[in-house]
Parts: sequence; C-alpha cells; structure tokens
Amino acid sequence: TGTPSDYPLTSLEGTLNLRPKWSPDGTKIAFVTSAHGEKGTGPNPKIALQTVVTSGGIVQAIPCILQLGTLQNSSSCRLLTDDTFRNTSPAWSPTGQSIAFASNRAPSGANNIWQMSTAGISDTANLLQLTSGGGSASANDTDPAWSTDHQLAFVSNRSGKSQIYVIDALKIG
Repeated sequence: TGTPSDYPLTSLEGTLNLRPKWSPDGTKIAFVTSAHGEKGTGPNPKIALQTVVTSGGIVQAIPCILQLGTLQNSSSCRLLTDDTFRNTSPAWSPTGQSIAFASNRAPSGANNIWQMSTAGISDTANLLQLTSGGGSASANDTDPAWSTDHQLAFVSNRSGKSQIYVIDALKIG
C-alpha cells in the first residue's frame, strides 16, 4: 500500500523524450526522442528503444548516454531510426518483432505509416510502407495501434477531417 515509486528510464538532458510504448514482452520501451543520432541527423524526431530490466518487481534501466550531444547506441539504448525524416508514434507489433510508426518519408512530405524490424539499428532494408494516405498526396496517416491479430488502426485526414481507419497489416508486402 502507499504511493508507488517512479523510476527515470531516460535522462537525456536537452532532448524531448515522449510517447513511451511497452513491448509485448515487457522488456523494452520504444519512444520518440529529439536526441541527435550518430549519423548527425539533427534534432528531428527519431524512434529509440530502451531495454528495461526488473529485479524483485523494481524497474531498472541502463541509462541512455549522450556524448557530445549525440545519443550513443548501446545494447540497452539505441536509435531505431537515425535519418532526416520525422519519425513519431511508435507502436509495437503483436509479436514484438517490429514497430509501426508515422513518418514523412513520402516524396510529398506527408506522414504515412511505416513498419520496420526492431532487430537492428536503422534497419531500413526491412522498412515497409503500410499506408499511402488513401491516394491523397497531402493526407497524413498517424498514430498507429496494433490489435493482437495484426489489424492496424490509425488516424488519417484523407477525407478532409481526422478519422480512424483500419488495415490488415498481414495482407501488405
């Protein structure tokens, strides 16, 4: 009983760290960070992974390290995306093997939903575009959310106003 304790998982001074999402197995947290990457891509939003360890019910984390203002990839904390695009809204797949996220990688600069493996660092070889704004170059698809059977809900303004859409992500690719 009493007030639960809180535990800092990131202490990346001078950066924004937002939208934490637990992995399905509870061992990692994906989050959005404005930390500079090792590739020198600047403060644009990136997806990072933080490994979380529990011992006796107490959450522990090996902190992310900023060295000369750059997030240093390690076994406990790494940037999943380190590029010039705005990458936001991470969502773990039901298996925990990949993450869906919103990114402005489309030639128009609009946000679409993309998926990539969580195995590597900037594993763009396995990058898969899941949405394309319903054919509208100016539509923004954001905020993906997985179901346990691989349905992916997301928000899009392709109809002129924000609506929720659903796709079967297993039928893509």
